[in-house]
Amino acid sequence: MIILRNVIKAYGSGKQALSGVTLTVPNEDFVFLVGGNGAGKSTLLKLLIRQEVATSGVIMVAGHDLKTLPDRRVPAFRQQLGVVFQDIRLFPQQTVEENVAFSLRVAGMDRRVGARDLVAEAMDLVGMSGYARRFPHQLSGGEQQRAAIARAIVRSPTLLLADEPTASLPPDVSWQIIELLGAINRRGVTVIVATHDRDVVNRMRRRVVELDAGMVTRDDRFGRFGTTASEQGAFKAQGAEWGEGGLTLPGVQGPNA
Repeated sequence: MIILRNVIKAYGSGKQALSGVTLTVPNEDFVFLVGGNGAGKSTLLKLLIRQEVATSGVIMVAGHDLKTLPDRRVPAFRQQLGVVFQDIRLFPQQTVEENVAFSLRVAGMDRRVGARDLVAEAMDLVGMSGYARRFPHQLSGGEQQRAAIARAIVRSPTLLLADEPTASLPPDVSWQIIELLGAINRRGVTVIVATHDRDVVNRMRRRVVELDAGMVTRDDRFGRFGTTASEQGAFKAQGAEWGEGGLTLPGVQGPNA
């Protein structure tokens, strides 16, 4: 479980990247984190992996208090996490198999019995079992992202964080990547996806947490993209209603009707 209580993150200039964020993410939840540039999405992800430390407030991840977690214990904590970076970060001179195995190597797990099986299983799960000997430059953008996801899940994390995993991908490939993350979630992994991809958010209809100027402005159980408080106000002015199922226009049944 992830618990954030009144989390503030301020930098040297005094500007608050996050301001009073309170949020709970149960185990096995799937959350889209949305918001414009500078809203605080990347900062929040950095706090969750303990790349940065909150200025104040409480952050609990998998039973760890990240504000008081000693630096020497951070590597062990991160072994419970999987991270898919926006820029993918595959090593160009290593094969797909070697890139996936790297996650085991940094955790000291690469020499354990069954390590090769873990790599093979992760690659099979993301549909890349036939690409083990290929190099990143021989892959399409979607294939590179699948390889990055395999690397993130090879240690069987309890939490998977993905930062803009569909950026620059065609719509059909974007949907394949999100479906893959959904399949990983169904295996019991908590998944948090920071994204600007309106189409996949609207199609998935999963939990949506929206940040604006470092604050949580919306937390919808079955949310859609771009339904900020101001937009909801504009809809309501036209006689629309907004409930858990989303927007309902006068005389038109909602999606859950």
